[in-house]
Amino acid sequence: MNQVDNSIDQMGEQIGQGIDDAAKDITSGLKKTGEKTGDFWENWRDYLTPNNAEKFVSVALLFPLFMTVVLCGC
Repeated sequence: MNQVDNSIDQMGEQIGQGIDDAAKDITSGLKKTGEKTGDFWENWRDYLTPNNAEKFVSVALLFPLFMTVVLCGC
């Protein structure tokens, strides 16, 4: 019975460590996203490139279709 208890304790510790690692990864990702977002709002003119404009136009072409679906409720 003691081995079972030890195994359960070890598994619990491994699960707890996995949760801690995941929380650290999420926190790190959120910090990086926040930094990039802040950088964008400070330096938005740097993002006005022809390559980025092409990306925006490709998405903007679908906007009327999206709004038709939203407004009609279809």
